[in-house]
Amino acid sequence: MDEMNNTPNTPQNETPAAPVKYCPHCGKQLPITAVFCGECGASLNGTGAYTQPPARPIEDTSPLKTTDYLLMLLLLCVPFVSLIVYIIWAFSGNTNVNRRNLSRAFLIYSLIGIGFSFLLVLFFMIIGISTAAILEETMAYYGMVHPFF
Repeated sequence: MDEMNNTPNTPQNETPAAPVKYCPHCGKQLPITAVFCGECGASLNGTGAYTQPPARPIEDTSPLKTTDYLLMLLLLCVPFVSLIVYIIWAFSGNTNVNRRNLSRAFLIYSLIGIGFSFLLVLFFMIIGISTAAILEETMAYYGMVHPFF
């Protein structure tokens, strides 16, 4: 209230804010007349677009303790259990961000290792097959009996 003339304090040039709504899929602020979201392209007809911004889940960004890292790395030693647990941690929405990132890095390294191992086995199989073929041709050329066949 203004002390001098007992009128409420309202700015003279303030215009009311234009009504807006928010996309229920991505949370983008849109004009009230929007039919589609300009960010994600979702249709807003009949979806009950929000008139208030959607609450975003708060991520757990607290740093992990040294014991947490030690237990996670110890779990890495258990062959199949570790893979399942790391998949759960990597794609779970409610786990610690640091644990999720470490799990994703572990899964990426695992996929790289599996791919590299596959290529290495394939390489040695090709070398072994070609060496056996060369040995067989050489022994046939000299009329020798192959000791393994």
